[in-house]
Amino acid sequence: MPYDANPPPTITAQATALQSLSHFADAHPDLPGAYVVSHSAFPKQVDVLLDGPADLETWRDALDIATNALTLKHYDARRHLEFTTPIGTTLLRVYTVFPDTSTTPEGSQP
Repeated sequence: MPYDANPPPTITAQATALQSLSHFADAHPDLPGAYVVSHSAFPKQVDVLLDGPADLETWRDALDIATNALTLKHYDARRHLEFTTPIGTTLLRVYTVFPDTSTTPEGSQP
């Protein structure tokens, strides 16, 4: 574990990261919504799961992330596309998971 769990971190440890995301959302109110996770094990990181590659591209553009900063991974019949970027002292991890159409038989659900 990346922290001394005795006592475990409190929600206060996550406050700065969550505030950073809130300020970013205020500055970019039209970005696609996301599933957002902040975990006490990584209090300076916020994970942002988007619905698909188009949403990730919109976030990438808003954050001015170069296309070569994207990482593509393959997991069975799925692909995982992600990037990370700092927002102040917060690490923002933005990603999406989607079907790998090159390996999914036509008409089937991954």
